[in-house]
Amino acid sequence: MNPGRREYSDQTAMRSVSRCSFILFVVWLAGCARFESQPISPANNAAQLEARRLDDAGLKKFLERNLAHDLETWAAEKPGISQH
Repeated sequence: MNPGRREYSDQTAMRSVSRCSFILFVVWLAGCARFESQPISPANNAAQLEARRLDDAGLKKFLERNLAHDLETWAAEKPGISQH
């Protein structure tokens, strides 16, 4: 028997065991998720969407945090931006 061939088989077996262990772990983790049913209100959802504005201070903070820099000029403060 060729010793090099046996070593290759051991490595393949270890990879298979590692992959199976990872897959089992992911499936186990997914099994821990829970679903909680909540009623959907189209009228409330529409009202929340209509209430959004470009000049909202929260939007500016969100963009500054996620763009990782301060916004010197805010687009909502510029003329020509429709603000209803």
